[in-house]
Amino acid sequence: MRFLNFKRFFILLLMFVFIGQTFYFNLAFANKKSAPLFIPTANTQETKGTLNAKIRGQMRQDKILHNHITALAFGKNGQVYLGTVAGLSIFTPPDYGVGSGEVIKNFTAHNGLDDNFISSLYLNKQEQVWIGTTDLPYILKDDQKIEKPLTGVDFEDIIIYEIVPGQEGVLWLATNKGLIRYTVDRIEIYNTENSRLPINLITTFAIDNEGIFWLGSNGMHSLNPEQGEKEPNLFVNFWQSYFAIDELKFWVNQILPGKNNDVWFATNRGLFHLKKDKWEWENFTTPDLPSENVTALAFDKNNNLWLGTTMGAAKMLDEKKFQIYNIDNGLINERINTLAVDSLGNMWFGTNSGVARLHDERKWLIVTQEGISEKELTLREDQVKKINAVEEAKKLAEEKILQEKERQEKIIADELLKKEIAKRKGIFTDLKRGNQEFTDKVFTLYDRGILSKKKNFLPEQKISREEFLTAVIRAINFPAQKDDNAWTYFVDLQADHWAIPYINASVRSGIIDKARYFNLGKELTRFEAVEIALKAFGIRLEKINKTDFEDLLPLQIQWVETAIKFGIISGFEEKIPAQEEKTIEEFFGLKGGKVDKFSGHERIKQFQMVLKYFSFYNKEPNGKYDSDTINAVADYQLKYNLADYNQGLGVFGKKTSDHFFQQKVIIKKDAGTRKLFKPDDGFTRTEMVEMIYKLISK
Repeated sequence: MRFLNFKRFFILLLMFVFIGQTFYFNLAFANKKSAPLFIPTANTQETKGTLNAKIRGQMRQDKILHNHITALAFGKNGQVYLGTVAGLSIFTPPDYGVGSGEVIKNFTAHNGLDDNFISSLYLNKQEQVWIGTTDLPYILKDDQKIEKPLTGVDFEDIIIYEIVPGQEGVLWLATNKGLIRYTVDRIEIYNTENSRLPINLITTFAIDNEGIFWLGSNGMHSLNPEQGEKEPNLFVNFWQSYFAIDELKFWVNQILPGKNNDVWFATNRGLFHLKKDKWEWENFTTPDLPSENVTALAFDKNNNLWLGTTMGAAKMLDEKKFQIYNIDNGLINERINTLAVDSLGNMWFGTNSGVARLHDERKWLIVTQEGISEKELTLREDQVKKINAVEEAKKLAEEKILQEKERQEKIIADELLKKEIAKRKGIFTDLKRGNQEFTDKVFTLYDRGILSKKKNFLPEQKISREEFLTAVIRAINFPAQKDDNAWTYFVDLQADHWAIPYINASVRSGIIDKARYFNLGKELTRFEAVEIALKAFGIRLEKINKTDFEDLLPLQIQWVETAIKFGIISGFEEKIPAQEEKTIEEFFGLKGGKVDKFSGHERIKQFQMVLKYFSFYNKEPNGKYDSDTINAVADYQLKYNLADYNQGLGVFGKKTSDHFFQQKVIIKKDAGTRKLFKPDDGFTRTEMVEMIYKLISK
């Protein structure tokens, strides 16, 4: 009896321990923060849902963890790494030899991961698998051990969207909180607060064959390395943005650099293609594609472009045609989350219902939680004919393809021109008949959001300090908080003034200093424009202490000469005036005042009018005549000649004539030139456009 009581007690004790442990783990998972993955769709930029897929039951090692596949990578021994919403699964396909067709291992929060949602995978040269999650990045070594490489860094609520190799030994991690640069001995985090980074939410990142950095989220953003740089300087260099307008609801899901100096973009507005040699954009959408929302991109072994969408996949056959893959011809699910190509050239499709492999574009291998199956690719007769016809056309019609390409380029150029003309209608109308080169510069700044929309540009109008600071802040993509207009650093600024966010941003960026008064509406001087521009664009002052400009103060020389050397402004060359005096008699070459007589009463009247004109209306304050004034009527005067003294006596009397001919004339001459900068003159809108255009072009 005692034995039975002891046994019952022992069983009860085990039950309490089991219940307590289960409650502890459930509580731990419930309290753990898990950031939602941001998955844009064709119609919304809201999150698809908080996909928190923690496994709370017994972990199975004989099947993949979940059918929702989010990422793919391939090992050298045939392993396929499947990122899912429930962890990482490793398996080998059935045609890879020993152990093939089996799940090797699964990794979840039970054995190394803190978060089960796998958002990205990258296999490095050491066959180590980098794992991006909605919590932390991890490294899987030898398919056995999980490590955390980024220790000591605060990654609360972070999502690792993409892991991309850079130059030797460098990895870049695209996250919702900026860009992370990782090396073994250093971790750098770049965001909009500490660098020129235009956005913090980066859903995709790529480096093209010219070393240009590409970011994607709401629009595309590019950053060029300067000459001699191994990679762009994120603290100094300036990003260019494309389609980054909130109202467009334009979302970039993946960026894929091509091999022909081009870049491809998977977006919720279709497939975009940038040809960098001419900087031309192409756009492909329905009905050519299965869906407008393109989610994934990959090149196969023959450099053919494949793309995934929310309604199937497609292979680009040529510049105009696509072969569609969907449920009708064997695809397991039409929602494609990721695409990848293995070492044998097979195309893999990660979907919401498992992963599918297309072998030689003829046979499907389907891997799901339910197991592994195979089936033939089913194509309609017209699809087969279409593929064969395209392949034949590629071999036999190179010249026609080239002609078609040129025709398409002209069509695109014409369409762009029409759009440009339509877009510019009613804007800056006073520039239409002006210099076309300058007009193009104005509209370039307008298209980039640097200049605001106005009916007239007023090129010679002087600009205020707040106007110039606004344009500069926009040009360098420095964040100006639009809701920050209720507070300012200056006591003379009214709340809610439109310029306050830009003025505050100018102070935060170090372009201008804090002061008691800002002097709103004050005309910007040429020297102030130089100071602001050099500070804003991070241009170091040259060590120059000499200048040819006669009107510069010593403290202004370095600033102005640096700007001149950088080519963003110029000075003026003016003639140096000189003068001498002659009498009217000497000026017209008269001797004793006697010349040929006037003939006719009318000429006497005309001479009388000339004398009155000089006598009463054209004397300078010093009582002398200006040679310019006399020259203005010299032709008229000499044509009829001057009256002699006798005739003059008849009109004015001798004293009047003598007095007139002895009057002094100031003769103006040039005595060389001098260089002036005119630092205190107002800065015109034309000068602003020329300066900012040159700065953003450099």
